[in-house]
Amino acid sequence: MNQKIVFLSLLVSFLAFWQVQAQDASFELQSRGAEQKHFVSIKGEPIQDGQKYPYIFSNLSQYKIKIRPPRNQTVIMKILDKDGKQVAMNLNPRSRKYIHTIIYNCRETGMYYLMFEIVK
Repeated sequence: MNQKIVFLSLLVSFLAFWQVQAQDASFELQSRGAEQKHFVSIKGEPIQDGQKYPYIFSNLSQYKIKIRPPRNQTVIMKILDKDGKQVAMNLNPRSRKYIHTIIYNCRETGMYYLMFEIVK
């Protein structure tokens, strides 16, 4: 009986680990207003390569974007303003250092787009 329980426990643990490792890329968007101390979760969703995700950002608010890349892959994220101009990126082009979480300080209320590229 104990051997069956141990085997089932190991099987469930392996399946849970495999599922986490096989997940697609995803992101979580959080915001914090000028007078708030803590970030509040707005949205979390899977990333589709090359797709733009539209959001309205508010002046004097901060937005935290956490990226969960697939194993052994990098996800490059750009924040674009309403005109398509890049205002933030999670990859430093000089050092090629990649950041999983960025905080964007919004200076103008309007439509912004999160755009992702999965690099294999």
